[in-house]
Amino acid sequence: METTSKSRNMDLLGIGRCVLDHVYLVERHPQEDSKVEAVDAALCGGGPVATACVAAARLGLRASFMGFIGDDWAGRILREEFEEEGVDQAQLETCPGRATPTASIWTVAGGGRRTVVLHRGDIPDQEASRLKDLDFSRWKMLLLDGNEPLCQEAAEGMRAAGGEVMLDLGGPRENPLPLIERADIVAVSKAFVMHQFPEAELLEAAAAIRAMGPRLAVITLGPGGAVANEGATSWWFPAWPPPETLDGTGAGDVYHGALAWALLRGLPTRQALASAAIAGGMACRRLGGRAGAPNQRELQEALAAWKWE
Repeated sequence: METTSKSRNMDLLGIGRCVLDHVYLVERHPQEDSKVEAVDAALCGGGPVATACVAAARLGLRASFMGFIGDDWAGRILREEFEEEGVDQAQLETCPGRATPTASIWTVAGGGRRTVVLHRGDIPDQEASRLKDLDFSRWKMLLLDGNEPLCQEAAEGMRAAGGEVMLDLGGPRENPLPLIERADIVAVSKAFVMHQFPEAELLEAAAAIRAMGPRLAVITLGPGGAVANEGATSWWFPAWPPPETLDGTGAGDVYHGALAWALLRGLPTRQALASAAIAGGMACRRLGGRAGAPNQRELQEALAAWKWE
C-alpha cells in the first residue's frame, strides 16, 4: 500500500499489554513469614509498550496504545493516566468482567534491586482479527514487544503501509526470527542475547541481529550502557549516569520510547542513542516506571550538557 506523509497524522502506535504497578521502596526485601515497612510507595501504569508510549508522548510524539484493560478499578486508573499523558486511546478496549493485570514491585533503597510479583488477570490475547479495520497508514512507527499473537501480522501491516517497525525484546522469545526479520529497529536485553547467542560477544551478537534484517540493532545493558550495530558500524554506548538511582522500574521502556522519539525526529543514530540513554537514566530518579520520564525540554538540556561524544 502506498501512502503519503499527509495521511500519517500520528507518530507512534504501540501494541501490547498494560499493567497497574504498586511500587514499594523498602530498606530490604522481606524474608519468609516476615514484614517490612515501605519507605515510600507509588501507584502507576506499567507494561513495556504502554510505558514507552507514555514516555514518547511526554516528549511530544503523537502516540497511540492498542490493548485491552478490564472494567475494574485498575483499568480505570490506567485509562485516566493515558488521558493525562495525552496517549490516544482509540485502540484501547475495555473488556467487561475481566481483571486488569497488576504487579507488586519491591525496590531496595540505595541499590535498585527489585522483586516483582505479577498477577496477569484474565485479559485475553490480542489476535490478528483486531487488525482487520486498522489503518496503519495513520502512523509512522509501530512498537511491539512480541508478546501478542498478532505481532507478526501487525509488523507486516505497518511495513506494507510504508511505516517502520520497532521491536522490543526484553527477554527470551520462542522463535523470534520471524519478528526480527520484519522489524527496522530491534532493541533487546542482555538476557535475550545470553539465551539466543550464548557464545557470542555483545558486538558480535548485535551484528548478528542486524544481519537478520533490521537497519539498527541495540542491546541494552542497564547501567552498562548499550551496544549497537548499524551495518558496517558497531559501537558501545555509555549509560547516562543520574546523580542517584532510586528505582529502575520501567527504565528500559522509557529508553525505547525516547529512542522512537529521537529516530522519528530524524536525529543521527548516535544522538538518538544518547537521547534514549538520558531518558532511561532519568526514569531511575523517581519511584515507579513513568514518574521520572523526562519531557522534551529536560531531555534536550541534559543532552546539551552531557559530553557523550
